[in-house]
Amino acid sequence: GNCLDVCSLAIKCGVSSCRLPIVTSLRNDRKEPGAVGQKKKMGEELSIEGDARRAIPPPGSEDCPLIVTVTKVPQPPSTTKAKPKNKKTLSVLDCTALEETC
Repeated sequence: GNCLDVCSLAIKCGVSSCRLPIVTSLRNDRKEPGAVGQKKKMGEELSIEGDARRAIPPPGSEDCPLIVTVTKVPQPPSTTKAKPKNKKTLSVLDCTALEETC
């Protein structure tokens, strides 16, 4: 692998281990004086759950993508049945340094 693969895995682990408190919106109607009498204004208050055991993972954290290095290498002639001018390639996932030199 490489540095980008490791960073991708670290981000996925960090996001999946994160927990968010449950937040509930409470609507509050109140009247505030305006220039021409009373105006009705909507306020909003938030209720935040204090129990850490009820915290939830961020939405979509289980679908967080991973970055994987894919290297295309020419297929050896002994394994291909195609004509020499139709060269085929193999895809190698997460190559080692030795595999990348091919």
